Amino acid sequence: MGLNKNKKHGIGFKYAISGIWEAFKAERNLKIHVIAIVAVAFLMIWLSTSVVENVLLVLTIGLVVAVELINTAIEKAVNISCDDILSKELKKDPVNNNAKLAKDVAAGAVLFTAITAVVVGIIIFLPKIIAKF
Repeated sequence: MGLNKNKKHGIGFKYAISGIWEAFKAERNLKIHVIAIVAVAFLMIWLSTSVVENVLLVLTIGLVVAVELINTAIEKAVNISCDDILSKELKKDPVNNNAKLAKDVAAGAVLFTAITAVVVGIIIFLPKIIAKF
């Protein structure tokens, strides 16, 4: 019985990894986030950031990626339930306005966390870069 329980947890983990991979393959912005992660990792090494700075950077990166994944899930769910939300005929329909609003708000959450991540990066990296030169 314990073995079946473990298999169920393993399957959930498999689905989660699959979801992340599928989102990465399909979403251009997620690829951009990964490029930013590589750049931040390089800067962390090059500038010898402290443990606290590393934790802040990793948490910030994790937040941006998690919100991007949630945004992708919201977009896909809305698209399934309301394919033509952006068509001119449907814009006046309150249901479709709510669908558009859901997508726009989710995208706004990604933008907000990405801007926050940039600010955190500037606060941590800029003084160290200036000190190098």
